[in-house]
Amino acid sequence: MSIQSFDYNHFFEKLQSASVSLRRSEQDFLNLTASIACIQGDLVELELYDKELPEMAAIKSGAEAALSAWTGGVLYRVPALLSGLNRGGSISLKLVGEVKEQQRREYFRLDVMLPAVLTVPEDQDFRSLEALWQELRADTQKGTPPVLQPYEKGVKLVRWGGHSEVLPCRINLSGGGLSMRIPWYVKPGTQVALLLFIPAAIPRPISVIAEVLRCQELTLFWGKDHRFMSAMKFNLINEKDRDEVISFLFNEQRRELKMKKSTGR
Repeated sequence: MSIQSFDYNHFFEKLQSASVSLRRSEQDFLNLTASIACIQGDLVELELYDKELPEMAAIKSGAEAALSAWTGGVLYRVPALLSGLNRGGSISLKLVGEVKEQQRREYFRLDVMLPAVLTVPEDQDFRSLEALWQELRADTQKGTPPVLQPYEKGVKLVRWGGHSEVLPCRINLSGGGLSMRIPWYVKPGTQVALLLFIPAAIPRPISVIAEVLRCQELTLFWGKDHRFMSAMKFNLINEKDRDEVISFLFNEQRRELKMKKSTGR
């Protein structure tokens, strides 16, 4: 009988966010969020987002596992075996089967708490905006990763580049756009530059040029300052960054469902 081989690099790649399921018992799996540190053939090394997991001690090498990741708006899943628990909060998997399309979602939305930096470029010419976006993307690829810390129900930015502390705000986020509160009015049709700081094993900012679709004052907002609810669509976003957003939302949704199940809500 011949052994079928698969080109796993077609579905998974270095620095991609991923989900890992490890079998703990006959009916129980440990679900983890990770970033792919290295992939060579059927061997994958993953950096875990949560590096201190006492539950890992009971899982032995050879345990049944599965690796999932979003690529091109599609969730792909492949069976695997745990081949090693490494120092520094990483694990190694051996991929052992066919990659299957598990789920396809066209930009589902979720409320999340994330730090975000929004600016309104003076030059609204498309070529200037595209050049700005390329410059912002280049900045996110170099230097040290942003430092994020848990804060209330989300994470806050401690420091990155020239940015100091940025607290999280509630964002209704999808792979195609978002809505969020902003402190000033922005005319619909205006293009804005966004930096989104998404927690991951190796966090980095995601740069976006977005078009404001709606901007309405929150008349029931109690406070001295005005607040506006703005809806935006992403006009310039790298497709790998879009997959990163979708993967983050999928993991957050799964985490929320797990919490609701454990609390009986």
